[in-house]
Amino acid sequence: MDPTYAVYGTKVVVGFHRPERYDERVNQYVCRITHVIRVDDENRCHVFIDNGFHRWPIEDMILASDIDLLMPEQRARIK
Repeated sequence: MDPTYAVYGTKVVVGFHRPERYDERVNQYVCRITHVIRVDDENRCHVFIDNGFHRWPIEDMILASDIDLLMPEQRARIK
């Protein structure tokens, strides 16, 4: 995702580009739709999923509004 869109309230899909880079603790949230809560100085978005806050690299997100532009097999990964 372009960092320009990393602002409070933006609806995003986290962990979309490189799901293999995450450990078991956060892997369950890969390809989930959520909202950006804030952006830190390390170019990571803080998001709220399942009653917890998580940090995701901006470059490993897509805008939820772009889901319709994905190939069917990519759309199938979205939870």
